[in-house]
Amino acid sequence: MAIGKASSYDAKIVSGTSSSAAIDLGRGYSKVVFIPTAASGAVMFQVAPTLTGTYSTLKYPVSSGMSAPQTVTVGSAVSGHAVEISALAGHQFIKVVTDNTFTNGVTLKLICSDA
Repeated sequence: MAIGKASSYDAKIVSGTSSSAAIDLGRGYSKVVFIPTAASGAVMFQVAPTLTGTYSTLKYPVSSGMSAPQTVTVGSAVSGHAVEISALAGHQFIKVVTDNTFTNGVTLKLICSDA
């Protein structure tokens, strides 16, 4: 079984902010893996139909008629581990948003592939 080439993207959250700039993945991928590094707090994802479009928090249905943000809690125990975010599959334009404002900024990784 062949494994497709993976692409890596940095989600940089600069000092004094809690959101990355918009990230253009070039296309939608079937698998998106999130790798938190040296961050803590809840991490959410926003998506838009275009790079400069209106970004909305990605929702993951939890039961009939209800939805909640797809949230990954990032703490020291998961820093550096890979977490697949299935709800990001197919989305090309993404922002990473945290509930923290970082004093020195932080870089989080997205690894995308079709395998």
